[in-house]
Amino acid sequence: MNLTDNKVKEIRYPHGTYRLGEAAEVIDEGSFYRIDGTHIFDKHKIVDVQMDENRVEIHMKDKDVVLIV
Repeated sequence: MNLTDNKVKEIRYPHGTYRLGEAAEVIDEGSFYRIDGTHIFDKHKIVDVQMDENRVEIHMKDKDVVLIV
């Protein structure tokens, strides 16, 4: 699955939720993904990605993150 096909409205981390003012694109910057300039996800830590309608679950080696798209 290509994460850059989505615009993100909300990011849910284990420690909190970030609602973005406007839907932001996922930028592929080589070895990591960047959302809204400050949220960075290392591709090497991603174990699995699952998509369900408007929800993308990213399972990483150290945490799970949910993107509302």
